[in-house]
Amino acid sequence: MVWGGLAFGLLFLGINKQLDLQSLFTAVVKIVAYEQGWYALGQRAQVYFILVMGLVSLVLLASLAWQMRHQWRRYWLIILGLLFLARFIIVRAASFYAVPLPELSRFTGGIKVTWLLEILGSFLIAVAAIYNIRFKNTR
Repeated sequence: MVWGGLAFGLLFLGINKQLDLQSLFTAVVKIVAYEQGWYALGQRAQVYFILVMGLVSLVLLASLAWQMRHQWRRYWLIILGLLFLARFIIVRAASFYAVPLPELSRFTGGIKVTWLLEILGSFLIAVAAIYNIRFKNTR
């Protein structure tokens, strides 16, 4: 179930990256916000959206970690990889909505930290997959 959910989530992120679905989502939200009268809130609404995204990500990751607490040695890399990917998604969404972020999200030594978070998160999940395949074959 863990690997199926992870595969589905990563597939969705890959499709989103290729089709730029967040632009469509933003356009629809702007139309709804304008029609509902939320548009006057401006950037405050965007900041709240990013905060809610962050809190939901943390709750989901904490819930997943709690579910895996008895097998943490097999799944700790997944949790860490998902934490990096969640941080990447939140930073990316915040930059998409022009929400100011801490210094960590800016360029550092020619390497954009968001790219590093994305690659490192994906790498950790791949290492976890390889480890779990090897673990399963040794049983």
